[in-house]
Amino acid sequence: MALAALGLGVAAGPALAHGLRYAVGGGGVAVQVLFDDGNPARDMFVTVFPPSSQDRFQTGKTDANGRFLFAPDRPGGWTVIACDRMGHRLEIPVPVGQDLTSPAAAAGVGRGPAFYLKVAAGIGGILALFLLGRRAHTRRAWPPGSFTKDQRPEKNTKISWP
Repeated sequence: MALAALGLGVAAGPALAHGLRYAVGGGGVAVQVLFDDGNPARDMFVTVFPPSSQDRFQTGKTDANGRFLFAPDRPGGWTVIACDRMGHRLEIPVPVGQDLTSPAAAAGVGRGPAFYLKVAAGIGGILALFLLGRRAHTRRAWPPGSFTKDQRPEKNTKISWP
C-alpha cells in the first residue's frame, strides 16, 4: 500500500522527460505600427525580410498595442511590411547595427496607398471646383437678353455694362 501511494505521488508530479527552458534577452527589434490618429494597428499581418534578400525571415501579427518583435541574425537594412485586409500597407526600413539591435530613434511616418489616394482625391476636388467655376464664369459672359445674335460685338471688344 505504501508503494502504491509512493507511485501515485510520483505520477502526480511534473513530467521531467520533456521539460522546457527559457532565456530572457535584451536584444532584438521592436516595431510599433499606429494609425494616423495614434491608435495602435492591432492584428496587422507582418512580414520581415533580411538585408539583400527576398526570402521571408519571419511572419506574424501585431499585438494589441500594434507592436511586433523580431530578433535579427545579422546587421544591415531590414525591411518590415505590415498590412491588413482593409488596404492598409506600410513598408518600414529597419537599420540593424552590429549589436543586432535597432536604434530607438528610428521612427517615422509611413505613407501607404491610402495617403496617396487622399492626396489624389484632394487635388481632383480642387481641379473640379476650378473647372466648374470657370465654366460658370464663361456662361455669364453674355447675360441673357443683353444682345440679340446680330448685335453681339466682335471678340476682344470692351463692353461697358449698364
